[in-house]
Amino acid sequence: MGKFHLVYYISMGTPTIEASLEKAETYLAHGVKALQFDLPSRNPYRETPFIRARMAKAWETYGGYEPFLKALTEFRRKHPDFEMQMVSYEDVILTIGTTRYIEFCKQNNIRTCRISGDGVIERARMDMNAAGIDTLTFIDYNLPEKDVEFAVQTGRAVMLRNVREGMEPRDGMVSWDERIRFLRGRGVTAPIYATASITCGASLLEAKQAGAAGAFGLCSRPQAVRAGIRFPEGDGRVSPQPVRLPGTGAAERSARRRGNGIFLPAGRARHLGSPSGAGGLVRGCLTLFPPPRVRRVLKPDRGESPLSGCVSGPLP
Repeated sequence: MGKFHLVYYISMGTPTIEASLEKAETYLAHGVKALQFDLPSRNPYRETPFIRARMAKAWETYGGYEPFLKALTEFRRKHPDFEMQMVSYEDVILTIGTTRYIEFCKQNNIRTCRISGDGVIERARMDMNAAGIDTLTFIDYNLPEKDVEFAVQTGRAVMLRNVREGMEPRDGMVSWDERIRFLRGRGVTAPIYATASITCGASLLEAKQAGAAGAFGLCSRPQAVRAGIRFPEGDGRVSPQPVRLPGTGAAERSARRRGNGIFLPAGRARHLGSPSGAGGLVRGCLTLFPPPRVRRVLKPDRGESPLSGCVSGPLP
């Protein structure tokens, strides 16, 4: 994976596969180097209600996975150079078939997949690992012993989660630094990625300084820049002061209170933190508002979501 980096998440298929890939195009046009695509699960138990609803709608629309695999393969053909990752639940893998899934990953140079599930799906993970595809291991905030032992045993990269509700910290370890040091001391040598509750520049920087290889988090582009993320010159460049459209202040304050991104009517460009429109709020999801030339990618009045994920780029 190289230097500390972050990955944008693309929720596929709602309202259409084509619309999802238009959003992915927008990310790449603004200098993003890594994208993670999901495939709709019928039981996405680790996801937020927002993502669950999107997956349910995508499955209702398509009822199978070949349209997704074919569209993503064509997208990869057009964009061969970015880091491409996948997110799949066990029902997705079992429906597609392990052989077909591995074939798809190898064809598109996908080397990292987040595979959720236990039991029979472990056989699929082992087959994927044998094919050179890393499957990430989850370890929760409270560092369950069985998960720690499993990570040491398999040598897979770790997604160290920070969701704390209903959990007590193990031996008082609450910070990223304490938990990552503990895992290293126990023999976890694979990359460790911080995930969940990466909602501001400070938490992003803390994870980086703690020795995480990267992060899957939720923060705005301006916050990430303050934490040291570097972006290419040009369209993805961040300006010192955001430019605000009249009448959006109240919506922004309301969104901050609710912990949501801002939804604007179709046809209105939102420039927050960048002359080209990149950047945005953040808590429940990052909102990357499109520049004028792609502002109709989002149509909130038709039930579409903002672009969600987190910024991508190396830290020094």
